[in-house]
Amino acid sequence: MLLVRSVTKCSERIARGVFRALLLAVVAASLAAPGAAAAQNKKQAEEIEAKIEEVEAEAQEQAAAAEDRMAEIEALIKAQEERIAELEAAGRDSEAEVEELKAEVEELREFKEDQEIAQLEEDAAEASSMEKIFSFWGFFDLTFNKYFFDENSAYNIFLGQRSSFLMTSVNLYFASQMTQTLSALVELRLSYYPHGFDQEWEYVDAPGTEYERTDTTVIDMFTTNYYRQHGIGIERVHLTWAPVDWFNVIAGRFLTPYGIWNIDHGSPVVLPARIPYMQLRDMVPRAQTGLQVYGRFFPTPVVFFDYAVTLSNGRGPMDEVYDLDDNKGVGLRLRLAYEGSDVRVAAGSYGYYGKYTDHKKVIDLELVEDPADPSYGTLDQSVDKPITAELVATAEYDEVVVSADLLFELYGVRLQAEYVWRRVDYETPGLLDPEEIMFAGGTPMDVLYSPSFLGQGFYGLIAYELPLSNWIEPVRITPYFMYEYNRHDDMRPNQNITTYIGGINIKPSPYVTLKVEGGAAVPERNYYGSILRAVTAQMAVSF
Repeated sequence: MLLVRSVTKCSERIARGVFRALLLAVVAASLAAPGAAAAQNKKQAEEIEAKIEEVEAEAQEQAAAAEDRMAEIEALIKAQEERIAELEAAGRDSEAEVEELKAEVEELREFKEDQEIAQLEEDAAEASSMEKIFSFWGFFDLTFNKYFFDENSAYNIFLGQRSSFLMTSVNLYFASQMTQTLSALVELRLSYYPHGFDQEWEYVDAPGTEYERTDTTVIDMFTTNYYRQHGIGIERVHLTWAPVDWFNVIAGRFLTPYGIWNIDHGSPVVLPARIPYMQLRDMVPRAQTGLQVYGRFFPTPVVFFDYAVTLSNGRGPMDEVYDLDDNKGVGLRLRLAYEGSDVRVAAGSYGYYGKYTDHKKVIDLELVEDPADPSYGTLDQSVDKPITAELVATAEYDEVVVSADLLFELYGVRLQAEYVWRRVDYETPGLLDPEEIMFAGGTPMDVLYSPSFLGQGFYGLIAYELPLSNWIEPVRITPYFMYEYNRHDDMRPNQNITTYIGGINIKPSPYVTLKVEGGAAVPERNYYGSILRAVTAQMAVSF
């Protein structure tokens, strides 16, 4: 019974210790965070305290049940001991029976001790699992870049020719494991943009136009300190229910399960400093809002088959929060992989169909038109609908996308490739922006509409991790080369380019990645002014 009580007290001490550690962390965070942040931390502390009380209650129930089991065993042991005493007192010739009973008593005592130890380990594991309820991690990168192109060429519209340090990715992850099958994930991207974004351009032959750059500088009314407001992008936020390997459900904003790069998109884990051009142009939606059902089957211990079915708002001008048509985007992902001790091979594909819709709201007011009426010029209350609103489509198109990806790894050699084919058929052509009109061959004063088009993009990457682990462990050095073929819109050949990138990726630790690369982009037409060249260095840090 003493061991049972020690189990109970130990489990309670562990739960209280976890609570105190978590509460101290929340209190420390509240001291460092003012106002709303402190209130939020207090709320989190109350939630944690409630969770700990729940764990303590469960531990007490389990201890009570264990105490009942141990009491039964104690009673049995006592009965056996009494029987032994009776036999010894009677002086009967039953030494064999006495020895047998003694052996049974010893087995019962060992069983009791094993049960108490197992209960103690289980309670400790449950208490320690409280530390894994909430997780936080992230990454950021610092990039130094220098472009080389002809002076005064059209590249100046989109790119900066001056050598610059850039910080464009600060991604934060928040994860919560509520139960064994239920979890939540939020990924936020912090950016210094939109500060510095070119909103308007000045055209020599268009009087009245004036260059305008976004300035987010504001002043603190209390300290009179000037500072710049920056942006937050919600990359994904979703709930995951994962009861079994072959059936899981994601609900919320999720990354589209296509290719290789879109899933492993963090700068610390990808080899080059630049993402593929076809991904920059969103040939496949990078993220969708809706539902995803996915799972994995294991035909053999080293071969597995992945699938995913997506249902979402599809693309749209505000698809993160609302769908402007009733046609949902649907997609199917299939992937087969082999993972041996030295070889890894994976091949997959993703197909997507959706309808893009944009509209404007046109409001019609029925007014009193009789000048002799005292309510002339106001809403006519005599009609059924004095106010009507019509949704007028400004852009509509159907979209079909097919992608394929291949990954091969063998003894430090990595071959990686992705291909995307896309078809867009407009029902209501959308009006092109002035910059799109220029690069379609017109002038900013023209009125042009988007035509239907076909597009395709491909990249292939080869890399080799140098076998230097025996000398420089844990440093990893991987040179790489990437080729890209981009024809994402056959109606705008001026934007078609072929890219060559070569560089070296160095990981001095699992948390820091250094990259140095050079590249050249060769346009299909010499429309911008010349071949675009660049030298880039990047430091990516995960934490």
